This record gives sequence, C-alpha cells and structure tokens, in this order.
Amino acid sequence: MIYLRLFSQDPVTIFMAVLVLVFAVGLGIVRKPFGKNQTRKNIWRVLCFVPLLVCVIHFIACRFVGSWWYNYHIYGAFYLTAIVTAFYPLLDLWKIPAKVFSIILNIGAVVGFIYTLVFPMPSNSGLRNYTKQSYTQSFISLTKDLEKYYSLKDWKKTDIQAIAKKIMPAIEEAERTNDAGLFYAAVTAFGHYFYDGHVSNWPEGDRDAWLRGLRLLGGSDYGFSMLRLDDGRVVAVVSLRECPPDMVGIHNGTQIVEWNGKPIEEALEEVECIYQGNTYPVKENEEFFRPVFLATRGMGESSDIAEYLINRARLGESEPGPNALVTFINSEGNLQTEEFSPLDYGYERIEYVMMYLISFGVYPNRYGVDKNFDIKMINEDTAYMLRNSETYNYFGDILSYLTGKYPSFKKYLRRKLEELKAQGMKNLIIDARNNFGGYPALASETASLFSDHTFVTDVTFSDIDGKHKRLLTEYVQADGSFKDINVVVLTNSFCVSAGDYFVRVMKECPNVTTMGFMPSNCSCQPQGGQVLLTDSICNFGYTINWLYEDDGKTRFIDTDNTRTCTIPLDVKVPLTYEMAASFNFEYAFTWEENQNNIRDFVMEYALDYLNKKK
Repeated sequence: MIYLRLFSQDPVTIFMAVLVLVFAVGLGIVRKPFGKNQTRKNIWRVLCFVPLLVCVIHFIACRFVGSWWYNYHIYGAFYLTAIVTAFYPLLDLWKIPAKVFSIILNIGAVVGFIYTLVFPMPSNSGLRNYTKQSYTQSFISLTKDLEKYYSLKDWKKTDIQAIAKKIMPAIEEAERTNDAGLFYAAVTAFGHYFYDGHVSNWPEGDRDAWLRGLRLLGGSDYGFSMLRLDDGRVVAVVSLRECPPDMVGIHNGTQIVEWNGKPIEEALEEVECIYQGNTYPVKENEEFFRPVFLATRGMGESSDIAEYLINRARLGESEPGPNALVTFINSEGNLQTEEFSPLDYGYERIEYVMMYLISFGVYPNRYGVDKNFDIKMINEDTAYMLRNSETYNYFGDILSYLTGKYPSFKKYLRRKLEELKAQGMKNLIIDARNNFGGYPALASETASLFSDHTFVTDVTFSDIDGKHKRLLTEYVQADGSFKDINVVVLTNSFCVSAGDYFVRVMKECPNVTTMGFMPSNCSCQPQGGQVLLTDSICNFGYTINWLYEDDGKTRFIDTDNTRTCTIPLDVKVPLTYEMAASFNFEYAFTWEENQNNIRDFVMEYALDYLNKKK
C-alpha cells in the first residue's frame, strides 16, 4: 500500500525532503574532516545555509495560498530541519554542544523526512497545490490530475472532459466576476457528476465563498419541502407552522401533484440534486432525495446546472429567486394551484429536512451515548452503539492502516461487549448512519467478533501503467465470540468509505441485519487525491488506488456506471405518511433544544423489529 501511495505523491515535495535530509546529515558527517582549514570551514558554513535558501525559494513558489495548515504539515518538517541546519555553525564554536547537536540534527532530519512522506499517505498522498492559479487555470489543472490519477474512471465510465465542459461556463463566469462563491458552487457541481462518495469538494479557508456557494446551490425557500412516500405520493414536509395568506392549503402531508406546470414525476426527473456533501453513487438514494431539491426550484429556471448557477449568481442579495407554481390536493380533496413567491434562500430548509431523514445527532444523546464507540444498554436486553467513524486512536489508526490489524481496538470492543452481555444483552443496534469512514481494520476486527467463518474482504491491486498486479488480500478472521447476538446495523447514504466497508463486512456475519430508509453510499476505494484550488477557496478530493473483489475484476463496493447498490439493505424502513407529516419546521428553528422531541423512525423500526424476533 505504501508503494501505491508513493506513486502519486508530489515529486517536488519529495525532492525537497530528500535534499534537506542529504544536506543535514552530510554536513554533520563532513564537519570533522574539514578540520582547522579556515577556507574549508567557511565553505562548510555557507553550505549550512543552502537548505534554508532553497526552502525560501520553494515557499515563495510553492506555498499553499490561504492555508497555513497545509504549509505547516506538508512542508513544515523539512522547513524546520533547514532552519536548524542554518544555525549549525553557531554551535560549532563549542565542541561538545556541536557533537551533541550533530546527533540530534541527524535524527531530526530523518524524522522530518519520514514525516513528510508518511503524513499525507492515509488521506492526501496525491496532494496538489493550485492555490496560486486563476479559477480557470486551477480547474483545468484539476481535470488533468483526474485524467491521470482517478482510479475509477474506467469502472464508472466517467467522461471527465465532458463533465468539465458542462461546468466550464460557470467557472469562467466566476473568474470574470471574481465570484468565489460561484466558483465553489461550480466545483461542487463538477464533483456531483462523478457519482462517487470520495469525489467532492469541501471548504478550506473562505467561509464567505462556502456560504454563498450553498445559497446558489440551495435555490429558494417556498415555505415547505417535499418527500416521496413509499406508496409513491409526493407530500409537503417541514411546512411553516404559521402559513402566510398566499400559502393557504399547504401543510405537512399535503399531496403535491404538479410543479411549475409539469406532472410531479416529470418535474422530479429533471431536477438536479446538487449540494455540498451530497453524493449519489447509488441511483435509488438520489431518487429518495429528489423531492427535497425540487421544492427549491422556481418557474423558468434552467435544468442546465451551469446556466442555473450563473443566473442565480446574477440575482441581488435580496432576490432569492423566481416564483413557483404548485398544484396540490387541498383539505377538501380538490385540486388547487397557487403561485408562491420565495421567502428566503432554500439551503436551510434543505438541511433541516435532511437532518430529519438522516437523524444526525438525534438518537445518541437520549441515552448518554455522546462519543464514537460508546455502547450502553437501552432496555432490558438491547444495547446501542454509536459508530459515526472508523477512527479510534490516531497512532493506532495509522499503524492499523499499515498492518491491517488492530488488536488494541478489538480488545476494547470485546471487553465492552462482554460487560453488556453480562447485563443481559441479547440484541445490539449499531448506528452507522452518517459514518464518515476512517480505517478498515476497525471494521474487520469488529466483524471477526460476530463471524463464525473466515472470509476475504478485499484485494489490493496495482494498476499502475496498466499492469494489473495482485498485491495484498485482506480477511476477516473467524472469532465468533458474539455470534449469538442479534445485531442490527443502521445505515444511510451518508455512511461512506470505511463506513461502507463496515456495513459490507458485517453483512457477512450471521444474525446481522442492515436497515435504514436508504442503503449506504457505496464508495470505498482509497481516497488520496486532493487538490487545493485558487486561494484555497476549496479542496477537491478523489480516489487514487485500487481495491477489488477476490475475482480481481469487480471493484470492491464502489458502484459502476449503472449506479446499482452493491450493499443492499436487508430491511428497508418504509417512509410513511405518518412519518412525513411529523417532520415539523417548528423544531428546526430550535434544533438543539428540541432534538429529543424529534422521532427517530429508523431507530423505532429497529427496536420493533428486534422485539418481534423474541
């Protein structure tokens, strides 16, 4: 795996780390042979400043504009070594300190070199810095990197240049108007069309650009959102408690039959579900969320995303968008059509209804489970585990990444499960909804405790230069200490990466049931590609390595161009009228105070499911 990570690392950064290491160690070695010859000693003293001089030039040319965090962590180790090396001649005036310093400097130089190589490996080994380029230049540079390094291009049949061409008008408009928010929104839209949970952007330093980008993508707020029930009806949700006069007839549960003059199903097919943090490798997940985004689109708005964003960007701050024409079934059972003007930007209502659907942070607090891997009994025979990431201990996580094993985590988990079993635990609900991933060894070690058979999880291949070479096969080793426990794993489309890995390996275990409104994200190839764009407005991440099934042909977990779910739910929780009608916007305004009043229907369904198994 280290070999695969190194192939994509920035060669300039590696060159600088090597150069500083060679100078730091080399100057310590030749210090003595120079002896008392003053000319040679002066040459040696001048050479001590060479690494610092080169680093200054490197900083001027290659620094991350707008992101000191990356400057510290990516370049900081060899910058510090170069600074210390420059002070070497001062200590050489005293023999004993110079000898001690020489040893310390050499060790520090080696540590700094290793840090420069190892720090980016787990998540950003393919780091590229385009922060000094213009909007258009950095976007073009990004597409070139993706063409070279994006490891799922062939599997998903991704036409990168076609996507770039579709988005480029918005990028060019952002550059022409110096609109960082439009640039952020356009890059977000660009990542959407890869249908890969590991291909997306996120804010780095410009919060104003991020917020403006959300406003552009979020459309308009017409006073309610929408959801499609399991019976096919599209109904209003999170409607305002006090409706203004022009909204008479719309309330939670009102059935919507037309939007902007089109039958609701036709209108849904045309809407784009593009928003920060939302990715849809699984087509059914996108279908689930389509009504939420349709509820933010007004009359006459283009379905072309670049044109849509450009038109939105040209609106004034007090113009949240055009009116929307809505036909619905009123309380008398008759069709009624109303034209609604926008109340505000739509992104807040999008986020509120999303929070209801994914139950982010709602249920754990009710039982005092407030941190990852907390496990507590919630009734006489059922325990609840919060699992919002596959991370446990920083240094242990890194070691597990290199070895594929995590004995300290397994020991912790075994102890907790034994304690709960002694308290009467027969059922366990593991809440992996919104699990943002981490390190797969935690999932493998967990699954081993519930599995009565050893099985292959994934196989690492090298596809560098088109040579398909098998490198490493990972297994879940049978332990089965808790195979008699009924386990329900809750998931949703925001469970991604190593979270997907966890859901996948747990499905192989007896007595494990996966459950939710929607399946998980289905994106598990290792992320390492990372690009910082103009002025660090945003970072863009993508996958660079290759995980396969045991057959060496099928990609592990990630969907292909059909976007068919690879980790289907065992039990799909139905979205009913009762559920949708309870999604009340009143709670959303005071989310923290009222989160205990919000019903978590997926959790309720899981408890009822386990109760029926008794």
